[in-house]
Amino acid sequence: PVMTEISSSMPILQQMNQNALASNKVNIFHQDAMLFVQNTDNLYDAIIVDLPDPNNDSLSKLYSVSFYQLLVRRLSENGGLVTQATSPFFARKAYWSIVRTLEEVRDTSPQKEIIQVHPFHQNVPSFGEWGFVMLTKYGKKPQKFHDEIALQFLHDPLIPGLFIFGKDMSRVDAEPNRIFDPILYQYYDKGWKEFR
Repeated sequence: PVMTEISSSMPILQQMNQNALASNKVNIFHQDAMLFVQNTDNLYDAIIVDLPDPNNDSLSKLYSVSFYQLLVRRLSENGGLVTQATSPFFARKAYWSIVRTLEEVRDTSPQKEIIQVHPFHQNVPSFGEWGFVMLTKYGKKPQKFHDEIALQFLHDPLIPGLFIFGKDMSRVDAEPNRIFDPILYQYYDKGWKEFR
């Protein structure tokens, strides 16, 4: 609550976020993410998961098959979700564990939509090489953005390259992360310790 209060009341932050938190399109819920997803019947076209890195067992559990399975139940028929997934360069095995975790998710709706998992990465100036994972129910990887989205960096010719990984970040064997077997934290801790 403190962060959203600061972001909605501090003038410099209001300017940076263009007063987005005051929009009538924004609903803010200050509660445990897993509880929120368990207790809502709403369906969403897009779910963006931007949790802190899985740097402890508690956070690691939010990167679990169980949590992502709950999220998929909340996706609309053609919906998709994306999660930040730490760095495929600095914590390679942790990154690919998150990919494997999402690959374990199944659509349990009556329609049984095709689920596809799309790992991608981007160099973020304040973080370095950073990884994300997209899950779509319609099975297609995006090839372009809608023109009406005003972006400063990303444009259509760059999109296919986001899904290509160099040898130093390419896929490695990793176990999926589960609530009762949170292997992700171990992968994460080991990966980042090598670069400290």
